[in-house]
Amino acid sequence: MKPVIAIVGRPNVGKSTLFNRLINKRRAIVNDTPGVTRDRLYAEADWCGKKFTLIDTGGLAEGDEKSIEAQMKKQAFVAINEADLVVCVFDGREGPVPLDSYIIGLLRKAGKTVVYVVNKVERKLNEASNLFYELGIKENIVALSAEHGLGIDDLLDEVVKTMDPRFHGDDKQIIEGEGGSANKPRVAIIGRPNAGKSTLINRLAGFERVIAHETPGTTRDTVDIEINFNGRQYIFVDTAGLRKKGKTIETLDKYSAIKTLDAIARADVALLMVDSNEGFTHQDSALLDHAYSEGKSVAVLFNKWDALKTDAEELAEFYSKKLLPLHRVPFLCISAKKGENIEAVFDEIDRIYAAGKNKLKTSEVNEILEDVVEMHNLPTYRGKSVRLYYATQVSVQPPAFVVFTNQPDGVHESYKKYLINKLQEVIGTGVPIRIKFKRK
Repeated sequence: MKPVIAIVGRPNVGKSTLFNRLINKRRAIVNDTPGVTRDRLYAEADWCGKKFTLIDTGGLAEGDEKSIEAQMKKQAFVAINEADLVVCVFDGREGPVPLDSYIIGLLRKAGKTVVYVVNKVERKLNEASNLFYELGIKENIVALSAEHGLGIDDLLDEVVKTMDPRFHGDDKQIIEGEGGSANKPRVAIIGRPNAGKSTLINRLAGFERVIAHETPGTTRDTVDIEINFNGRQYIFVDTAGLRKKGKTIETLDKYSAIKTLDAIARADVALLMVDSNEGFTHQDSALLDHAYSEGKSVAVLFNKWDALKTDAEELAEFYSKKLLPLHRVPFLCISAKKGENIEAVFDEIDRIYAAGKNKLKTSEVNEILEDVVEMHNLPTYRGKSVRLYYATQVSVQPPAFVVFTNQPDGVHESYKKYLINKLQEVIGTGVPIRIKFKRK
């Protein structure tokens, strides 16, 4: 089990902003996840290969038993009880208030390990935390600005240091071996309803050269289909179609959505099925982003290509120019019903699965880093030159890198994306790449 970390604090101290920052603002699918109350939001996060579950909560406040505040407090304490560690957030602009002392007392009674955070601090981070020590806090206090991304690295380092024993055994992806499922990739087929996911599964399992059998999955209603194609073994997981938020009303839809997200979490590879006649929608984009943010190798399958009502070559050219640069994922045009281009699906799975396990030598990584720095110098940050010293790969599936620098906050997001693109040229498209900048 991954460690569970709950974010708590009084209303409007920036808990949700911090939550978004820690999960890199990948909220579209997470926010739509049924089965949790509106007062608790769950998502997966990681720091340098250390993975954990993050819970956002409503504001803790005093109130009578029937008040909204009391209900929010009740839901927050469900999260606190579930958590292995609590991140308690204060407002650095307002300074300490009596409600902060009340919350500190509640957490002490709960007996949880706590990391205290002073948010909304854009300048003089160290000075901002001094006032809150007057509340009797003996632990280290981390000052940051969730909105501007300042001090986030310090918080994550503190979380990992505090939770270190719980992360033991969670480093199986740290480079020593290859990581991932040994020679048998698990593939989740995802997409909106009626995109042709089940048809594809049946087609993949129906080749004359295929031997398939069904085995129960890890959940009570998930069936994993093991397929052997030309001597290569795969485990395919069919999923229910995810509907838009407003349409996810019925209990069955809610249950199916949870299982879809679970299938993505358990997969090595995610194939997004898209109905070619309906086109690539915002929901498709959100689902693809979620799989990508979960660290899965991904590809898009445009199904029903044979029944396309528009010019096929023109649409293929459009997606080549728009989809690939936007999401950095490959796509195939297929017909699951007629079996057109189906063998290419296996080839693409093999490619992106292998790419996700790519381990670059440290010398290769630093050659790429040197080329990037030579072509594009980093601008100064607060009057100081930003230097990138060296980089190393720390994990696979997905490939993750740490770059050591003198100014982590001085590396602009656009520069990070440029470096990711250069690494992706070597590793391959369809593979999410994680980069963390750490102070040397």
